[in-house]
Amino acid sequence: MGKEITNYDDSKSLRIRKTENKNIFRHRVNFNKEIISSLLNIKDKKKNWKDLKILDVGCGYGDFPQYLHEQDSSWKIWGIDISKGMIDEAKKSTDQSIKYAVADTQKLPFKDRSFDVLVAKHMVYHIDDIRKGLNEMHRVLKDDGILIITLNSLANGSRANIERYLKEMEKVLNAKRIQTITKANMENFFQYVDKSQFKILEIRTYFNYGEIENSGLLKSYLESYRDFFSPKPTPEKWGKALFEIDKRIAAEIKKRGKIDEVRGLGIIKLQKIIN
Repeated sequence: MGKEITNYDDSKSLRIRKTENKNIFRHRVNFNKEIISSLLNIKDKKKNWKDLKILDVGCGYGDFPQYLHEQDSSWKIWGIDISKGMIDEAKKSTDQSIKYAVADTQKLPFKDRSFDVLVAKHMVYHIDDIRKGLNEMHRVLKDDGILIITLNSLANGSRANIERYLKEMEKVLNAKRIQTITKANMENFFQYVDKSQFKILEIRTYFNYGEIENSGLLKSYLESYRDFFSPKPTPEKWGKALFEIDKRIAAEIKKRGKIDEVRGLGIIKLQKIIN
């Protein structure tokens, strides 16, 4: 990834968002399982799926590398992240066979054609120069190697509530938010892809549907975004803004009974073209 966002110095804020997603969407798609399903799709049956070399780009605190290891212990798994704090957590909490490095996606510390598979899970929008990052991913992939990208979708009203209230936070704070979702998502990602480098093998989009009956759920999710605002709000200013937004969310729930919530996300599977 590019410039490190302090929101990712450690896993605290990311874990909050994942926990609130679980609380809001009790019946949701098992996304990790879907990624594996896409990777091992019947169309790729001829490929030897044993002893794969897999790199998780932007691995965070290592939950997905650990999941990969549990699927097949023959896979040789690496994880990189620009955040040293995340990598330190990953090393402590995952299997010792998984290798980690602090690295920028725009300058991967690996030789050409090093990996069979790369996974970039909800991280592409953090890369300063996405095309440069994709060039690096292409470089370290073996010929015919697989790249799996996961992103949010903005279709069907996805993330409408979270985006609406984040915009209200901007007004209350008189601060701008670092945009990630609009930078790269399922709908606009292919503007960054060099068609001479990758061919599209598969696109999958999923929608989770939930209901928010307690303002605290959405407030907690919003609270984890403090480091995405510029200038970064002081604790006092942030606390006052959250209090104001929480009142608005509570009033909306009181009026409507609940807030319907939609979150869209998807998987894009690409294959390296041999030049």
